[in-house]
Amino acid sequence: MDVIYKVFLIWSVAHSTYQASNNFDHSLHLSQNLVKEKISTDEKASGRRLDGLLTKKCYGDGALSYEDTVCTKFCRGAWIHNYYTLAFWNSVIKGEVDSQCLLQNGKKDDVLHLHKHIQNKELGVTNDCNENNESGVPVSPVNLESSSPHSLYSSVWCYSSPESGLRCHFQNLHYNLLLKEYAFVYSPDSIVYGIKNIRDLQEQLYLSSVKGHNAFQMRIAVVPYTSFVTKYKSKIIHGKSLLMARFKPDNLMHVFHDDLLPIYFTIQELCTNIRSCIEDLKLIITDENERGMYWDLFQLLSKKIMLISEHVSNSHTWCCFESAFIGLNMISVWYQYGFGKPQGPEMKSTISGYLLRQFTGFVKKELKVPQLPNDALVGVLISRKFIRKILNENEVAAVIQDHLAVVSGQENSDVKILSLEENGLHVVIGELSRARVAVGMHGAALILGMFLPPGSLLIEIWPFGIDPSAATVYKTMCELEGFGVTYVPWVNKDSENTVFHPEYPTFYGGLSHLSYSEQEDTIRSLYENLIQDLECCDNSNWLFRVYQDTKVHISESGSNYKSVSFSSVLKEGLRMSEEYVISDEIARNRMQFQMYPSVVQEAKCYLIRNSYHTKMFLEWKDPWNTEDINCQDIFFEVVVQAHGDSKVIRNVLHDRRFLKKFNLEVESTDTWITCFCDDIEGAVQYVKCV
Repeated sequence: MDVIYKVFLIWSVAHSTYQASNNFDHSLHLSQNLVKEKISTDEKASGRRLDGLLTKKCYGDGALSYEDTVCTKFCRGAWIHNYYTLAFWNSVIKGEVDSQCLLQNGKKDDVLHLHKHIQNKELGVTNDCNENNESGVPVSPVNLESSSPHSLYSSVWCYSSPESGLRCHFQNLHYNLLLKEYAFVYSPDSIVYGIKNIRDLQEQLYLSSVKGHNAFQMRIAVVPYTSFVTKYKSKIIHGKSLLMARFKPDNLMHVFHDDLLPIYFTIQELCTNIRSCIEDLKLIITDENERGMYWDLFQLLSKKIMLISEHVSNSHTWCCFESAFIGLNMISVWYQYGFGKPQGPEMKSTISGYLLRQFTGFVKKELKVPQLPNDALVGVLISRKFIRKILNENEVAAVIQDHLAVVSGQENSDVKILSLEENGLHVVIGELSRARVAVGMHGAALILGMFLPPGSLLIEIWPFGIDPSAATVYKTMCELEGFGVTYVPWVNKDSENTVFHPEYPTFYGGLSHLSYSEQEDTIRSLYENLIQDLECCDNSNWLFRVYQDTKVHISESGSNYKSVSFSSVLKEGLRMSEEYVISDEIARNRMQFQMYPSVVQEAKCYLIRNSYHTKMFLEWKDPWNTEDINCQDIFFEVVVQAHGDSKVIRNVLHDRRFLKKFNLEVESTDTWITCFCDDIEGAVQYVKCV
């Protein structure tokens, strides 16, 4: 019976469609000139009131007005596409329903009435046309002038990698500033690739490179397409957009490590030619912070950067990102801040010194940092003028200059005392780019050590009561393969050389928010134990200690001090960095660790059998790239395993042929040939010998 019913239904629709089409085509012919006139006078038409989209008879006799023609087109389309939820908006796409027909003078009831029938799959051209809206729910129709309904449904393509986790490309991703939430507008045409469902994005997709922080997880909901397009306004942001949130935009270390580096490698991946991304890709900052003092650094990476809170005029309006990328390339993230575990190196990072220097070269070029002459050995003492100060900066600078003079064998050395507060980023980066040694108190400014040249030395000053193992962000940076900067810490172990500040504001380590007994306990613990493990984020004990002022113990003489003298640390650090340069361990060529021979060419293998034994004959030619990578010593490893035999035969030879005799009848052999170029193993070529 179901089959008979369906056949009857199809026949009925087809028959009615044919009749409606004939009637419609006749009416349309009669009103053709009128329609053209109305299209050419949109202003006049927009001022007219259309009192009933669904209350008028859908198929009338005689000539139709412009509004009648448009609405009749829609009625016909709705009848033909009965039970199809996209029928109405398909009509819009084809120009069969004009916005004036739907939205004239804020006429919302008709649209809501229509939407109700689409959702219930009951749309038809019967007496339903005369029903009135009973919902009473206020709606905001789609602004057809700023967005096309057919383009509003969402799709997503996701993929993941060990270092970056989940990353996704969205088509038509919607965002509401007031709700601070994204919406995936689902339709039967939506594509969801690489994830099981949209809910997975809430736990797996991050807007920042800082993982484990729930503030950067993507809040996203799913809404039906037919509901969204009839209830919400949508402002389309055309083109490609990279959406991200900053962790701490007021902290230079976090700006470079958490934001700029990941953005740089993300846009490099998206565009290959990074300049095209800078010019065309929109960088959308979604966090709730203001631009901040380092906004100009973000502008280096996009000419179309925008803080989304500044560009949404109506907080109730949904933004629709036509093509949005979320999830940063985190190959450059070498450090994690201790969310749920002690902070330390990011084990999944694959950043190299070469890649880091590629980034620093880009920054210097974009900032137009001048290249200063290298006519003297230069030391840089990074000063802090207000908090966490080095109390005897001039003494420290004098010791640095003395040791540089010894290294250079002459008096031609210089030490610059620089601060971001007084000198600015351009000056500090310029001087660090030619410095032999840089010294500074633990803090954000030491991230600029990434601009130090290969063979230089970075000394990090640590306040009293903190073990350097508690926070190793700069140590880890210097130890990146091929970076070529030696790291040495200096630790204050003498309480008389520290000045702590319980009177400071809480975020600078002050203790006023604690009870009197808690303040006493915090100060007492300073003398009793070291902070060795640190988890994020608001650790009052850590803040109290890290914001101490420090007098650096300079001289090697004096047995009353527990601290190793700064002079000794500096001397040893310069020796280590000098050895590094002499041994040529710095990766000056990025391909040094990547060049290897390809597979051998034209490998051929034969088995020659008789009643007593089997001979295997194997020959090949060198890999195609051995001359390109300048191989001096070439040899080959041949591994053979006879079919049915667990024994493996290994041979190393310089010839391009191999002969093996088996004292039994062998059906076949599995053979692997590997070329070695100056002890560097190449790709393996497999040959089946029969």
